[in-house]
Amino acid sequence: MKKILFLVPVLVILFFNQNGRAQDSTAFDSEQFFRQVSETLLNTPSKRYQEESEILLERFYARWNIGRFNRMEKAEVQKVYEMMRAKKLKTYPYLYDYIYALTLLSESKQLPKSIIAWHVYMQKLLEEVNTKNLADFLDFTRELFEDERVFDKRTLSWYHRNARFTFELDSSFLVKYNQLTLLAATKKDSSLILKTKGGFNL
Repeated sequence: MKKILFLVPVLVILFFNQNGRAQDSTAFDSEQFFRQVSETLLNTPSKRYQEESEILLERFYARWNIGRFNRMEKAEVQKVYEMMRAKKLKTYPYLYDYIYALTLLSESKQLPKSIIAWHVYMQKLLEEVNTKNLADFLDFTRELFEDERVFDKRTLSWYHRNARFTFELDSSFLVKYNQLTLLAATKKDSSLILKTKGGFNL
């Protein structure tokens, strides 16, 4: 259950090559990882998926290639990737959405500790049999960075503005805000809570 703790028909592609055997796992290498991900994402007969993946890969490589992530962060990236392959998750949406989230993380100002916490939580979700929580978490990450949306229900949505936040993992996954302006929006009205702080946990 999500809690706010503020102060105030789809084509699917598996992680397999054409003859049905999983690709061999190898020691982590940044360039090799990018090639593996690229080959997997682009190995689809869907022209739309190919085009979307090409755009994403170009955007991702621009950050991945300049060393945005340190060795410890990349170890967590590798672990998530290998867990997804071992679980035989579909390339679309799961791998695509993970690389999209990873791109958003790379473009953010999140520190290594925060990015590692995000990945450790991903690994926890990958251990679950049902993939709904995993898909929801990837959607949440995308909305958090792109839409600045913290929480959404049918009649009410919460957004952050001018926010400084980090990810923490204890008994639950926490988005900890050191500073933000909160915007509560309904279909008919909206209100602001200025210069507050707090947290949001999944």
